[in-house]
Formats: sequence, structure tokens, C-alpha cells
Amino acid sequence: MYFPKQDVVEFLIKEILKEGGVHSQEELAEILNKKLKSVDKDYTISGRRARKIAALMPEVKISVHTRHGEKPKRCPVCGGEVYEVYMKNLKGEKILFEIKCKTCSYVGKDGKWIPKRYEFWIEE
Repeated sequence: MYFPKQDVVEFLIKEILKEGGVHSQEELAEILNKKLKSVDKDYTISGRRARKIAALMPEVKISVHTRHGEKPKRCPVCGGEVYEVYMKNLKGEKILFEIKCKTCSYVGKDGKWIPKRYEFWIEE
């Protein structure tokens, strides 16, 4: 089992997403593994690594569908630093409105912090 270099994975992700959007991390990894195995049968990549590489590519857009859960300390998409955005409610109380990643496009709102599905595409 070999792990492909990041530039190879980035190239393949661009090629895959030029054909159309991908609707889950699992689907992205499955397509990537098929393409990698056509080059070398020992190549493999996990969905997590594929997602992290895609998240750091400026041309790739990721939509994150979230669910309720514990607030993350680091970005659940790319592992980057997150910052909190606060607002005041009608009573003047400061409340946590959303969490954003400084590196990728992750945004968690309304107590929904945990990713449950990712969608990937290239914006033209």
C-alpha cells in the first residue's frame, strides 16, 4: 500500500470535479481510489486525507452539512484554526452565532458544529 503525493491527488481532484460535483467524502475517496489504482494498484487514499487536501485547494469549494454536537476546538474540515462570531440577542445578551475557519470555507451555526456530509465542486 502506497500513499500518492499531494500534487498527484490535487491534480486528480481537479479532474474529477471538472466532470461534476461530488456529493460526499466517501464518494470522492472512492473515485480517487479507482483513478489511483489505474495508475498503480498499490496506491490508496482515505476519505479524510482527500477531504483535507481538497479543503486547502483554493479552486475547490466545499459545502458542509452539519448537525448538533460539541463545539470543535479546531476546524473539523481541514484542521485549521477557528474563530467565534458573537451577536447580541434582543435582551442584549452576547450569544455565539457561528464558528468559522480561517483556512477553509467551514462555517458552523446555531449549535450545529459537527459535519455530517460534504459536497465538493469547482466554481467556474
